[in-house]
Amino acid sequence: MGGVAGIFSFTRARADARRVERMLDLLGRRGPDDRGLRRSASGRMVLGGCRPLRQESEALAGVPFISENEDVWTVLDGDIGNHRALRHSLRVDGHQFRSDAAGEVAVHAYEQYGLSFLDHMHGSFALALWDAPRHRLVLARDRLGERPLYWTRSETMLAFASEAKVLIQSLPMPRRLAVERLPEFLAQGFVLAPNTLLDGIHKLGPGEALVVERGNRVHPMAWWGPCRDERRSAAVRALSPEHHENNLRILLDSAIADRLSADLPVAAILDGEPESLAMGASMARLLGRSVDALILGDDVAASLEAAASAVGLRLAPVAPGEGQMTACLGDYVKAVDEPLAEPESAGLWWLARAMSNNGLTVGLASVGAPTVLLGSDLVARQRPGRRSLWGALPAIGRNFSRRLLNSLRASVGRHADSPGLRRAGRNERPCPGLDPLFADPASVLGAEFKWLGRHCIPVEGIARLCRSMPGWLRADDLGALAFIETLSTVPERQLMAFDRMTMAHSVESRLPFLDDALIDYALAIPSAERAPAGRPKDLLMRALQGLLPSSQLVETPRRSAEPLASRWFRGALGEIFEDTIRHGGLFNSGLLDRQACSGLLREHRDGRRDHHRRLWSLLVLAQWADLLGLETPGDVRIEAADAVSLSQ
Repeated sequence: MGGVAGIFSFTRARADARRVERMLDLLGRRGPDDRGLRRSASGRMVLGGCRPLRQESEALAGVPFISENEDVWTVLDGDIGNHRALRHSLRVDGHQFRSDAAGEVAVHAYEQYGLSFLDHMHGSFALALWDAPRHRLVLARDRLGERPLYWTRSETMLAFASEAKVLIQSLPMPRRLAVERLPEFLAQGFVLAPNTLLDGIHKLGPGEALVVERGNRVHPMAWWGPCRDERRSAAVRALSPEHHENNLRILLDSAIADRLSADLPVAAILDGEPESLAMGASMARLLGRSVDALILGDDVAASLEAAASAVGLRLAPVAPGEGQMTACLGDYVKAVDEPLAEPESAGLWWLARAMSNNGLTVGLASVGAPTVLLGSDLVARQRPGRRSLWGALPAIGRNFSRRLLNSLRASVGRHADSPGLRRAGRNERPCPGLDPLFADPASVLGAEFKWLGRHCIPVEGIARLCRSMPGWLRADDLGALAFIETLSTVPERQLMAFDRMTMAHSVESRLPFLDDALIDYALAIPSAERAPAGRPKDLLMRALQGLLPSSQLVETPRRSAEPLASRWFRGALGEIFEDTIRHGGLFNSGLLDRQACSGLLREHRDGRRDHHRRLWSLLVLAQWADLLGLETPGDVRIEAADAVSLSQ
């Protein structure tokens, strides 16, 4: 964990260090123990950061970390998992270190390898690096996007920070909702990088970097993507299922071991699925002692109590009541950067709070396993005949998006000529097979804004992901869907939730199932072997044999019969939603339709349909916009006219 902040001036004017100080004040909970900033000799670059101090030896070097001759600096949020091995290699090459801090390794790796230094670092991190002699700024996000990094630019400067709201609260820029991105959020629950729901604010995607060179040239760079080594992927595909079981088990054990620390209080964060329990069992075995395991819900904990005890886990149920949840809703909304569409993220807020209250600074969770190793949700969405977002769109939206996708295929050529995009061009399901939040986003938009609903499919983002997909994977529909979700839904929906909720309580999450070596290997396995005959997580369950009692190696999750948020929207949370509909700025502006949203709540309360995910996304969106004081939409009629002309 940690915080990154800085400003680079495009002119000869000095960057405003006071604004960077303000950013660090707002980022304080991400790195409560140490902070600092540094200004370049010309004054055009100000780089700052904050961090926790887990070990005394880390304090020997300050923030930012600097090279021996003080001409390269860096600030790091997160951890470099292989920093010890990389430090040894760099010392052999003559580099000198002031401390054991992982962030110092990035400075010397850059000195040794130049811009390819990112290829040598593994872990969950976001960083900013300044190279004074070359007048070069590098911003980078880790391979899977576990740590976020946002940026904005004007004619005079580029500013960046670990959190988007820090930028709009510290810089002289308008606080506006990116209205054109709202249907994308309503359709899938997130906005794909490089865009956000904040006008003028951008974010790096997984495995991406932004480089500012001499002359103020700003260019993005994709420095990593899954399965780029086609020779290695071909070798994996040639192995037998028995080899896969053994290799996955070894890779998972290694990933867990890399994220453990014998001198830090570590906990397992369980979700009731077999893979999370197996992860906890591996933690206890590797540490040689019992491990605290936090889990949401008393009923889920009761069903796992015997199995958890057998593998060395001390279960600690976290069960917030309805009153507690509603009382802390404001604190939850303050913790998010962009609205989190998943109600489960509120549970993460309480789990992180329990970790902090019990002195547990690091928590391991099994995020990513169902996506990469093909869980039931992914398999169900890929099956033919399921109502998809594409088929649920109104005809005009399908026609408009189909034309855009056909233009896309023509413009990017063979790189996007996948079966999924060909189907989309024929008015069938697009790639990716999105799991819709709202099948028709226009249904909850006000009358003057319904035209925005045509833009719910992020065509540019889909094109970028398709271009990065290896050619051999495009023929495997389920494998391609897992690839797309690994670079979209996982970082933007799940990892954002983990980062925001844990940072709100100054604790840290580590996610071994998102180890890049494990991801590379798992995605290279044909989906017919990961989920033979459509059996979700079949290969994963076989790989976990021996870690758990056989009765626990089943697909059925141990969860409450009814999600807590579903029940709460029939009570106090529903009353808060009603008040938000009456007074919220997005409703007052007419952007969100009061009548349509009230109708969703009535249907939910009456038991006709379960709308709790949709209600949650609308509630958090409206309260987030009010909390940040976002401007309500202005005159968008010209934009609407332009969009209509494009569709004709």
